[in-house]
Amino acid sequence: MQPEMLRHADFSHFITGQSHAFFIRSQRVVMESFLRRQTSQSFHVASFLLVVFAQALLRRQKAMGS
Repeated sequence: MQPEMLRHADFSHFITGQSHAFFIRSQRVVMESFLRRQTSQSFHVASFLLVVFAQALLRRQKAMGS
């Protein structure tokens, strides 16, 4: 494997790891704030859409990385 290929694989792995960590953090924040103030339906829908979007993004990155 050439060094630049290795670097690229390393970088994409790092990005996936970073976004995964961010996804877990943001999911926890969304859940905590939702539990803290169980407010409107629209907030719940927005957080649900955020989670779905983040999961789709992760799946796309994994597919691109492999």
